[in-house]
Amino acid sequence: IGLPLFATRWVDPDKDGHFSPTYDVKNSGGKGPYPFGMDWVWEGASNELLYMNSMKMKLSVLFGVLQMIVGVLLRWSNAFYEKSALDFICECVPMMVFMLCFFGWMDVMILYKWVHPVDTCPSIINSMICMAMGQEDKAPLWDGSVQLAQSLMMYTVLAVPVMLL
Repeated sequence: IGLPLFATRWVDPDKDGHFSPTYDVKNSGGKGPYPFGMDWVWEGASNELLYMNSMKMKLSVLFGVLQMIVGVLLRWSNAFYEKSALDFICECVPMMVFMLCFFGWMDVMILYKWVHPVDTCPSIINSMICMAMGQEDKAPLWDGSVQLAQSLMMYTVLAVPVMLL
């Protein structure tokens, strides 16, 4: 729900329902987007449902991964408290490696797409599938992101057998 806490960053000069941004959409140093939350002008837009659902899903993923990382950190504290080096080395560390290398990478891609203008809009789902299947990502986020994803996937795969020891 957009609240009119700040002035909107969109204008409808002709009053025909076609809004234009008044902020720097290329993020090149000008006035930024709505400072906090959703710009209230989105309410009633023709693509409001699509945009809001996409935003809510991405926020849910970010908070879900954060919650899982906190759970793994609690597992770390249990291993420290019980003074169990075996649990720490064979469970806690591989769990965190798996979480950060796979789901953390997904969060990085979500946040990167939010704050950087990307000419060819890559699909996060397709990028994750290419990462897991070892295929070439045809629309990478930036130069070198495919190589980074391949390295992270290698660490993810190596963490699984260690957790199963």
